[in-house]
Amino acid sequence: MIFRNYSDWLFSLLLLQFMFGNFACTQKGKDIQEKEGLPESKIISLTIVDSIQISFLGYPWVADISPIQQRIVFMDQKEYSEDIFVADFEGNILLSFSKFGDMPDNHGGIRAPVYISGQDSLLMYGNRGYLTFNMEGKLISLVKPKNFTNHSFAFFGMGRSFEKFENKLLYFDQGSRNEDYSQISLYDDLRVLNWHIPASGEKVNFNALPDESIFKSGKHFFRHSWWPAFTISDGLIYAVYGIEPTIYTFDVKEPHHLINSIPLNLKDYELFPGLNEFTDDFRKLGLGFEWGKVENIKRLGDYFLISYFSGYDTKDRDFNWENKTQEEAIAFRELMLKKYPKRIQVTDLDGNQLLDFAPDHYHPETMLLRDGQLWVMAKSDPDVEEEFFKVYRLALE
Repeated sequence: MIFRNYSDWLFSLLLLQFMFGNFACTQKGKDIQEKEGLPESKIISLTIVDSIQISFLGYPWVADISPIQQRIVFMDQKEYSEDIFVADFEGNILLSFSKFGDMPDNHGGIRAPVYISGQDSLLMYGNRGYLTFNMEGKLISLVKPKNFTNHSFAFFGMGRSFEKFENKLLYFDQGSRNEDYSQISLYDDLRVLNWHIPASGEKVNFNALPDESIFKSGKHFFRHSWWPAFTISDGLIYAVYGIEPTIYTFDVKEPHHLINSIPLNLKDYELFPGLNEFTDDFRKLGLGFEWGKVENIKRLGDYFLISYFSGYDTKDRDFNWENKTQEEAIAFRELMLKKYPKRIQVTDLDGNQLLDFAPDHYHPETMLLRDGQLWVMAKSDPDVEEEFFKVYRLALE
């Protein structure tokens, strides 16, 4: 995952946070799935049922997977390139190409993960608009955006890709450089989700924050603390607004009425309470990585799967801002990554917890649901330079 257009110091901090968070865990040991206290009839497990290994040396980020076509699209994120690779389910890399830089069919700066949009076609959403390529990298069509706006950040990586409904693609709003975080009215003006219509180049902002949301409490929150996890299932949109541990359910069809809200009981969750007065002091307002947040949500049958980070406790939050040497800061980050691993919670459709654990072998925030199959990206071993990466398919049993 790479965020763009933040200030340099914030970019470096968030990138370091992500890199440590995704590569500092080993695959040794067995996933611990906490089931204590559950009725026998409700004991379930989330199990790795399939894996694909792809030989590759670099920094791969899976963008999309198509079980029907048996294709995996991933990118090699480098500072001055964005190479795109297509592999099959046998782990063979079939081809690679780039649309970054000085070329007639470049995307002008990619803004979302590459999306497998149809039989043998890829969609890239970039600053030039919606570009469709075949699997060999040949441009099929370019539709310019009708209402282009400069975004605050872009996201690459598995887990927050487009979700399709009819001829539209659901995505989250990527912010504006003109947002004034000192004004409470910001939270009234926000439209958190977007419909993208690649055939026409339209982008429609919708999904105002519900009145009962914590963001309507009259307090101030850190930048993009409402960045949503979202999914579509059975004619419904399920959205969790970043730090707020509540699933909001909306009708997928206009005018997208709010149907209900489902509070979540997440393990040791540290909710940022908001500030009564705005401040530029990030030690008070926070940067986000030290507080709890929901990073992904999927519905699989009669269950929700929620990926989340619980956040630091008060003592660790305070110590986080104390002056440290570089060595002390690195040691502290490594300690925090072990103490606060990212977790998965499985609930029923009423939000009742059935399973909650920290996976040893994969990154829970990378959950990708395609054609009824749930996929995640495997963790690498930080002690060994691996010339491959893996994706796992999970199943509830």
